[in-house]
Amino acid sequence: MNIYIFGYIYNYEAESLVEQLKAAAGEAVNVVINSEGGEVFSSMAMSHAIRNYQGEIRITVTGLCASAATLLLCSGKPVTASKGSLFMIHSPSVMLHENYTKEDLAQIQTTLEKLEASVTKMYESRLKKPIDFAAGDLWLDTDEALEYGLIDAVEGEEVEIEVDAAQRMIFVNKLAMGAKFVNVLEKKYQASVRAAELGRINKLVEMRGDNAAVNAIIDVAMKRGQSVEDVKEYISALSNLKIASGAGTSEICAVIKEQMASGAANVQGQAEPTAAEIKMAQRNKVASFANQELGARN
Repeated sequence: MNIYIFGYIYNYEAESLVEQLKAAAGEAVNVVINSEGGEVFSSMAMSHAIRNYQGEIRITVTGLCASAATLLLCSGKPVTASKGSLFMIHSPSVMLHENYTKEDLAQIQTTLEKLEASVTKMYESRLKKPIDFAAGDLWLDTDEALEYGLIDAVEGEEVEIEVDAAQRMIFVNKLAMGAKFVNVLEKKYQASVRAAELGRINKLVEMRGDNAAVNAIIDVAMKRGQSVEDVKEYISALSNLKIASGAGTSEICAVIKEQMASGAANVQGQAEPTAAEIKMAQRNKVASFANQELGARN
């Protein structure tokens, strides 16, 4: 059973988690988190509910786990994270909208200090390294989270993070997060994006060889942001064809590129073909054309 904690955490999320854990009645549970944080007391209650669940329970982070959401990771249960996930820990804060006297502000400060002491104990129960709230926000990638002991393992698919700086929005696995994370996440994620893109291109380059048709497919894949996995069926279909670079093959390569770039629009088949059927038809069309042209030129 999966229980999803997505987006901002309010008291409703805490109540919902408790009800879902009651309904699970000891069944194995996976709590999936993609959240920028929220109300600290609600998050503390959720962490305690997870800790006290009478059954197998684990936590999976699938994007962002920031602020109060990280308290759920301190429940003493196994925690895994998808590749590319990000974490942020900071001191509790409060948003003020009313008029306050200095006595009011002093009381707020005292309350925040006590709250910080409480969450510090929760983090200490989980982390291998101390945290310094005075240093400001602590951002961690998955490797750093492993080093700190915030998570136990990294597994699953790469997290998709999209930053729209113009609109002051960030989307983590398609889920919109608060604008306050845009600048930090954009800088934090740039290195990961560059490394992933370089890895994608290098793997495609390694597939190049003497087969001009395969090279044409790789050229298209590099421009369209596709990976080796995306085009391996096309490459497999053409890998046994002896199409060498040189005169007489440029037309074949040009049409292959056109077919690859056209996508499903030019695929003829059922009225509503499945994605697999579209891909297979497209692959066969490319291979068939290459075979016909190769035979004609020989």
